[in-house]
Amino acid sequence: MSLAIDASPEAVYDLVADISRMGEWSPVATGGRYDEDRAWFTGMNAIGDHTWETRCRVDRADRGRAFVFMNHGASGNHEMVRWGFTLDAADGGTLVTQTWEVLPSYEDSFAEEEAPGMTLEQRLDLMQEMASSGMPETLKNLKKVAEAG
Repeated sequence: MSLAIDASPEAVYDLVADISRMGEWSPVATGGRYDEDRAWFTGMNAIGDHTWETRCRVDRADRGRAFVFMNHGASGNHEMVRWGFTLDAADGGTLVTQTWEVLPSYEDSFAEEEAPGMTLEQRLDLMQEMASSGMPETLKNLKKVAEAG
């Protein structure tokens, strides 16, 4: 999913890499805090009244080009979902592409969770639905914040 933003790649990077501000554009992520070395962070999330935290490893932090992180779930033990923002200079602004990928080890994490009444397939379908609606919303909100300066 991509969207053109009238801001420099560096300015957009500074926004997406500031995970404490993620709640300004994401419908699920409400913020986060980096560990001291900034290689990992704790992400905070909410859907309605349900809140949770995840441990995430920064896989690529290339200012003006890409910010990619791996969600390791609440325990931090499993590579579950890879999220990324790639930034390409375009027409005086930035083409921002947001990606996500559920990894095979997600199944291991799901098996350790208590998810009454929900199968792995149902969970993955729900995640797909949420990403399909959430990513366009994230990019639209990111555009508003970035273009407001």
